[in-house]
Amino acid sequence: MRTMSALKNQIYFNVKQMLFGGFYGSDSQMNDSSRYTEWEHAGDLLGCRTKHYDAKTKYFGISFSGLKGDSSKISVHMMGVAKRYIQNYKKFNR
Repeated sequence: MRTMSALKNQIYFNVKQMLFGGFYGSDSQMNDSSRYTEWEHAGDLLGCRTKHYDAKTKYFGISFSGLKGDSSKISVHMMGVAKRYIQNYKKFNR
């Protein structure tokens, strides 16, 4: 069984990783921006990618799934969706 506290902790960890994590390499490569792999996630999460790419309005969804065979692990899925991708927008979120 997963508690609400465990889910919140996992969300916090994932958001932290998306914003500040994602570096691979040695200390001497820290100034090499190509070694940082989470820029796209951070931009999506904060809504600060290029103005041609992002929409003014985004809806955010989150879901969880358990990993088969290991009930101690939680997989978190986060997604931002622009209004233009929502079918039947007039019926959405009402």
